[in-house]
Amino acid sequence: MAEPRLLFLSPEYPDPDGNGGQVRLFHVSRGLAQLGAGVTIVAPGSAESIERGAVLGELGIDLRPVRRPASRAREALGAVLGDPRVAIRALTRSWLAWQTEVYWTELRQTLASALSERWDGVVIEHDWALGWATRLPAGLPVGLVFHNLTDRLLAQQAETESGLLAWRARRDARLARRETDRLVPRLSAAFACSQPDADEVQRRWAVDCAVVPNGADVDSLGTLPERAEVPGRILFTGTMSYPPNAQAALWFANEVLPLVRSRRPDAELAIAGRDPSPDVRSLAELPGVEVTGRVPDLRPWLAEAQIVVAPLLSGGGTKLKVVEAMAAGRPLVATSIGAEGIDGRDGEHFVVADGSEAFAGAVADLLGDRARAARIAASGKELAVERYSWDAASLAMRDAIERWLVGADG
Repeated sequence: MAEPRLLFLSPEYPDPDGNGGQVRLFHVSRGLAQLGAGVTIVAPGSAESIERGAVLGELGIDLRPVRRPASRAREALGAVLGDPRVAIRALTRSWLAWQTEVYWTELRQTLASALSERWDGVVIEHDWALGWATRLPAGLPVGLVFHNLTDRLLAQQAETESGLLAWRARRDARLARRETDRLVPRLSAAFACSQPDADEVQRRWAVDCAVVPNGADVDSLGTLPERAEVPGRILFTGTMSYPPNAQAALWFANEVLPLVRSRRPDAELAIAGRDPSPDVRSLAELPGVEVTGRVPDLRPWLAEAQIVVAPLLSGGGTKLKVVEAMAAGRPLVATSIGAEGIDGRDGEHFVVADGSEAFAGAVADLLGDRARAARIAASGKELAVERYSWDAASLAMRDAIERWLVGADG
């Protein structure tokens, strides 16, 4: 078929320096454009994200941003005043899905103009934005990118939280599952970031689901700045306002790091990531913990790290932090959830450990065995370069889209 003309609808603006979903959309859409696809993106974004993502326009991507207000409270109030039904939907939507109702009030004029044009297919980013599919023309092929299965992620969070946080996570998990069950029949294709998630999508809803894993900028990460590795330096990266990352940082700093330091007193943890929550910021008061907030370039921090950790207790898909660490040639210790979706082997490409004592033991052992750490780092880097580059992800997305739209035409 001729190269498709695709409309991407996303609640997150493509941004090379944003959170995981923003980074993925930036690189995958860029790759699709370089492969010849016609790509248009309609999304709300902050002024900073819109500015950083503007480079996509130089590649021929049609960017149609809607600037979000600086104040989230003002944004929500404006949405309710513009459409009082938005307030009522807060009772029946998960928190994330309700946010997309707020965004819709900002996007609808831009999207209405876009929908007057011809499209081969529409791709919605994130299952919590699936409600937007109900506003699209009935005959238009619609695909969805499952960055996570949100109801499962929330259920995992509920199991590791307590009190009000656990109640809210359980409520949102129940509402998210109900919303997705109701809306998935509108889809004609789905894309997941890992094979386990794709298998789950097909099992639950019998919708064709292709695997398009997350990637890393392997060329940039493969040549780290010349900075000496700091003995005992442990690094954890990610957007720290994202609940699974904040939860992981708190668990590692409070439960795991003291056990590591009992064996390796020189061990220290750097938590590098934008928007740390107050709880995460307070970890800097603990011995051996540094909380950096946003860093302009992650590579110097990777260069100094003796070990990178992914101590996630909830989540899905393939994690950017994992493939980035591997691409940078850093030895990685991850929980089973942290390593989920990576087609590698425990003990060869990374080390997997669950529970505070096992995780601490794995970290301390690797800190003390540089030869083994170097072997794992080299194997992990080879795997990342071979399978988890953004070029490979873009090719997988293009092939999946072609299969989908050929079937839709047939």
